[in-house]
Amino acid sequence: MALGAHTVVVLTDGEPTSGETGSGALCKLAHELGVPVSTVGVCLSSRGRSLLEKIATATGASSNFSDLKSTPDDGEASSISGMAAAAC
Repeated sequence: MALGAHTVVVLTDGEPTSGETGSGALCKLAHELGVPVSTVGVCLSSRGRSLLEKIATATGASSNFSDLKSTPDDGEASSISGMAAAAC
């Protein structure tokens, strides 16, 4: 699927904060609508990384990850901003 006029960019630590929605339903809906879901992960567990890769791949988009394990400083925040911009 080629990137179209609309792309969703998800910036997350991959951890649920209130309930969990199955990624299968999200991927199916995004695919049906032709909307790629690019993911940018920060401070991820291996489970979170796997989930974001699955979502991006299933919707024809890319996934990007930061190796940060704690709150970013200004330089690291700029790097994360760059990853989010590149995802578009």
